[in-house]
Amino acid sequence: MHRSGTSALAGLLHHLGIKAGKTLLKPAKDNPKGFFENEKITLFNETKLMPKLGTTWDDLTPLGLDIFFNFSDKEEYIKEAIEIIKEEYESEEIFCIKDPRLCVLFPFWEEVFYRLEIEPLIIIPYRNPLEVSFSLFKRDGFSIGYGLFLWAKYNLYAELNSRMFRRVFVSYEKLINNPKDELDKVQSKFGIEFLRNKDMLGFLDKKLKKFNFQLSDLPENTPDFIKELGYTLERLAKGEAKLSLELEKKFDEWRNLYESLIKEQAVIYEWISDKKYFFQVFIDIETGFTEENSIIGEVKPYSYIQEFVFELPENVKNFRFDPLNKRCGIKIERVEGCLKNGKVIDLTENLLHNGYNIDKNFWIFLHDDPQIWPRSQDDIQGIRSIKVRLQYFSLQSVNDILVEKLVELNKILNMLKKEKKQFF
Repeated sequence: MHRSGTSALAGLLHHLGIKAGKTLLKPAKDNPKGFFENEKITLFNETKLMPKLGTTWDDLTPLGLDIFFNFSDKEEYIKEAIEIIKEEYESEEIFCIKDPRLCVLFPFWEEVFYRLEIEPLIIIPYRNPLEVSFSLFKRDGFSIGYGLFLWAKYNLYAELNSRMFRRVFVSYEKLINNPKDELDKVQSKFGIEFLRNKDMLGFLDKKLKKFNFQLSDLPENTPDFIKELGYTLERLAKGEAKLSLELEKKFDEWRNLYESLIKEQAVIYEWISDKKYFFQVFIDIETGFTEENSIIGEVKPYSYIQEFVFELPENVKNFRFDPLNKRCGIKIERVEGCLKNGKVIDLTENLLHNGYNIDKNFWIFLHDDPQIWPRSQDDIQGIRSIKVRLQYFSLQSVNDILVEKLVELNKILNMLKKEKKQFF
């Protein structure tokens, strides 16, 4: 992943005799000691391969494996990549290719290495996701939320795409503070021996690591799967956990969740900002609905299925809940009220709203003040708490659902037309 210590690691390998090719990227303001990144490979990935695949380095959209097998002119791209490897590393028995984009582009390069009969040995550096996000914010202006999702994407696909090869996870924190231990771990895993020299000792500079966070510093609204991914990668990098089939299943779960969230693009891209979104319950105690008599629950960013529980005061005459302070689609899974004696009343089928019906308990709100309330005040007498489970939809995803509905209705209409013709 970008800003994860890849330059520090590649620079160390360079000083230990493992070169990154003949043509390297020049140092820059954000990386004064150098990138140790092959310029030809980076330019090929950034300006040719990624545009061909319809993506960019900072795109959150995942690339499916099928795209690597089916894009046009694939053979020409492979030939060009093979020529770059031959030109840049013609006399090297072991060499380094460092480009964070390889996390997502590796299926393409895997075929290149296969044709050249090269065995990839993969080193995956881990850095705290919050440190990465702050570094991206400083360099590129990305919001912290966006940076967290980009970090998750790169690490999830680095793990997936490297499963068939020998690999090792290293800690950027430990690399900076105790490089010998991390290098020994790499040597032991791959059965290689580095050529130690004095330049290595002066290469790493702790001052270049500008941000220092713990995983416990992650914002409270950080998605749980990103927190779990961070703790797991940290333990792998520190040698406190080992890869297993069971752990790979967890990575698959997190990756599937990431992909499903990205499909809800409006949810991700809008809620990734600093703006707060909330669920608000208004309570009528014979004074009407007022802000003073309301309860607010914060909507979790990045998660579109959510549950809220609100305790109500005594003598409630009526209530109304505003599920989100923006335009959206809402699918009610269940709304239930709990009486003082513990009895639960299902209110799901007895609700009114100020939106438009899409399907059963599925409504669209084309304004920023969605409202839902009980059909009758008789339904809520004696209720002391309410529990609401609902699913949020972006307007983009609602639009896709509407298109599907129109296709279904068109089929039904055509069938009715045929039946009408046959009848007459």
